[in-house]
Amino acid sequence: MSPLIQHLISEIDSNTPDNDLNEVLLTARQAIFKLNGSQEYSPQVLDEWQDELQETNLTSEEISALVAHLKDFIRRHPDQPLVGTAIWALTATNSINEAHFFRNQIIIHANARRFHPVDQADYGLLRLGLDHIRWDSMREVWDRPGSERPDSYWTAVKIYLRRSHYQRMRAAHKSLR
Repeated sequence: MSPLIQHLISEIDSNTPDNDLNEVLLTARQAIFKLNGSQEYSPQVLDEWQDELQETNLTSEEISALVAHLKDFIRRHPDQPLVGTAIWALTATNSINEAHFFRNQIIIHANARRFHPVDQADYGLLRLGLDHIRWDSMREVWDRPGSERPDSYWTAVKIYLRRSHYQRMRAAHKSLR
C-alpha cells in the first residue's frame, strides 16, 4: 500500500483534530476521484498532499481500503463534527453500492437532526441519480453546516424517508410475484 494511503487511513482511524482531519478527508476524496479517472479530480485544492497524490499510482485495492475506513469512521463517530465531510468524501465513489449506506446515514442523522451529514448523504444519492430529499428551493438560504433548519426542511426529510420506504416495500412485493 502506498505511503499516502497508509497515512490517510491512519489519520482517519486516529480521529485527528478537525483541521488536520478536514485536509485528510479532502485528500481522500481527491484520491478516489483520481483512481476513477473523474473530471472532478483536482489536486490543486489540496494544501499538504498535492504533489504526493499526483505522483502516487493508486490501486483499486487501496481505494477500497480507504472507502472501508471512511465508512468505519462514519459509523463509529456519528457525532463528530466532520462526519458530514467524511460522507461527502465517500460520494466521490459514484458507486451504486453505496446507495444503501447513504440512505442509512440519512435515517441515523435525521433522527438526531444533524443537517450536514443528512445533506451530504442526500448529495450521494443525487450524484447516483436516485430518489433524494427534495428541498432545492431552500438550499441557498440554509446551506451552512451547523445552522438550524426550519421544520419544513425536516418535514421534507420525513417525506423522503416515507417515500423511500414505500418504494422499497413495493419493489419487494413485486419480486414475490
